[in-house]
Amino acid sequence: MKKITILFLIFTLPLSGYSQYSQQKFSLSGTVNKTIYTFLPAETIKEGNEITIVNLLLEPPSYNYIIANGQMEYRINPNDINRITFHDPKTRNQAWQLSAIQSGLYESISKNGYQYGLRHEMDQEAIDYLGKLEEYDCFFEDAYLTDYLQSLLYEIHPITLGDKRPGNLNIRVLKSNKPNAFCLPNGTIIVSTGLLSVIESEDELIGVLSHEVAHFVLDHQLVDYNAQLQRQQRAEFWAGFATVVAAASEVYMAAEHDIYTGGNLTMSTAILSTIIANSVIERLGLKYSQKQEMAADHAAKEVLKVLGRDSLALSAVFYRLMNYSILVGNYIALTDEGSHPGLPERIKAMGMLDTQDLKNYHSTAYQKLTSFVNTYNAIQEYQMKHLEACNTLVDKNIQAGVPTEDDYILKAMVLRALYNTLEKNQEALSYIQKAKSLNVIPNDYAYKQEAITLLRLDRKQEAIAAFDNYLNGLENSEEVTDFIRNEIEWTRKMIYKTKHL
Repeated sequence: MKKITILFLIFTLPLSGYSQYSQQKFSLSGTVNKTIYTFLPAETIKEGNEITIVNLLLEPPSYNYIIANGQMEYRINPNDINRITFHDPKTRNQAWQLSAIQSGLYESISKNGYQYGLRHEMDQEAIDYLGKLEEYDCFFEDAYLTDYLQSLLYEIHPITLGDKRPGNLNIRVLKSNKPNAFCLPNGTIIVSTGLLSVIESEDELIGVLSHEVAHFVLDHQLVDYNAQLQRQQRAEFWAGFATVVAAASEVYMAAEHDIYTGGNLTMSTAILSTIIANSVIERLGLKYSQKQEMAADHAAKEVLKVLGRDSLALSAVFYRLMNYSILVGNYIALTDEGSHPGLPERIKAMGMLDTQDLKNYHSTAYQKLTSFVNTYNAIQEYQMKHLEACNTLVDKNIQAGVPTEDDYILKAMVLRALYNTLEKNQEALSYIQKAKSLNVIPNDYAYKQEAITLLRLDRKQEAIAAFDNYLNGLENSEEVTDFIRNEIEWTRKMIYKTKHL
């Protein structure tokens, strides 16, 4: 009778002892590849046995896993997790749990605690940053697109972490033609208009978002934040940031630009560079190591698999980024000298893809969804004289059947800039005429480009009529800016000049 009582106490100890721990349910199965010696109760689970991790007990400074072998549950030393060869995850939760284990997340939390004070400080930093982006009108607003992106985010991961760590996953789109995405410490994912345009399918987009979610789930921001031993006071840092951005804005607005003025006003490269400068990235704990980047890539690939998506979609994104970098001269992205591993290295790690197969990832539905983004980026690319990149973007909208006046006007301007043949000038004129016929958002700027194109074709009288229409629009503008005044002066001179050609 005494023996039975002792056995009862031994088997109930682990269950009654769980209450002191933060528990997280697991469902990861695998095969023991080396004998595991369990405790509470003590047992030997030999190589070849099938087990399942059913629980994580985490209470800093310690943590343990609870595994099930048949009907019995055992507590194991965390170091013995390497004695299990895990089966491929079948669900979203399993994929994230396995990535967390492999990255050493729980070891880090057990060592450092949840650091709620530090997390609160990081949250405030993120709020400061988002506030500055709002102040300088840096977000691209498209309610339909944002709603779609948020739904994809929820498909990838629940909005909250569910393991006593705070934060809520949400997404914002940054006005920048530079392909970029990052996740702030509070769970806000920022993806640039440039990246949305480089991507050509939903699977690729899910791969990118999964990569950024991985940084958040695996606590990479906190790890990097902890590494900064000396930090400038928060108020002082963001005040200095505001001063630099304001200075860049003043220089940009004061300068005279011979640029396309249709569509949304775009920001200068100087302003955008300030907003995502290395000092800001480091401040927010986003200066990841190459090891962290590769871990996030791997996690994203596993998530793509369990969601039934193409597991090579992220490789397709890297190929597109590599092609874009060559097109605009961003050679640092092609090497491993930056904060990220080089794109060729990441492609090799994620799975090689025949570049001829990239067309298989093209989705017309995705192009329709991101058409406003494409137009916005095309304007920026034109301003930066990336004419081929601009042309590629407007062609996406034209081929998808959703071009606006801005797209047709830009197409005409690029054709004139790249060629000076009768055939191409006539083609440019046809695009301007299409822009004028749409009547979605009538754009007087079309008359200016029509006049220039007609001059190319030596059709002077028609050019004068187009200049007159442009001048009439300028003189009836509700707001007369320096740019408008300069355009009025230039147009009047051109009318005079054309009459004497």
